[in-house]
Amino acid sequence: MVPLPYTAVISESSNVLIIPALTDGYQGRYYCSARQHGKIVERKHIDLILQEEPRFAIPNRNLTVMENGTLTIPCDCTGSPHPVITWYKNTEQVTTDINEDNSLTLVNVNDTTNLTDSPAR
Repeated sequence: MVPLPYTAVISESSNVLIIPALTDGYQGRYYCSARQHGKIVERKHIDLILQEEPRFAIPNRNLTVMENGTLTIPCDCTGSPHPVITWYKNTEQVTTDINEDNSLTLVNVNDTTNLTDSPAR
């Protein structure tokens, strides 16, 4: 039997398990069982899956490239579940030139290019 976190509280009046400040270590399957005369009559489970907001590993920055040059811009973003990355130029979504690692490669850059990356929600 695995002990509950020291911050966990079981409410006797409402049969509720309360675990404040969840972290990844609390993920897993939790069981609730009902006993009658010392015997388990009913047992249900709940799978606890934690989600984590997307976070960018690289801060916002300006990049400069020579005219007609090539530029690959990385987009390192973590989260759970893993975020879907969407690139934009100004307000228009970029749907081409996106690599498998979510980086964006611009070839023959010939104008002022403002790009942002955003995790889809």
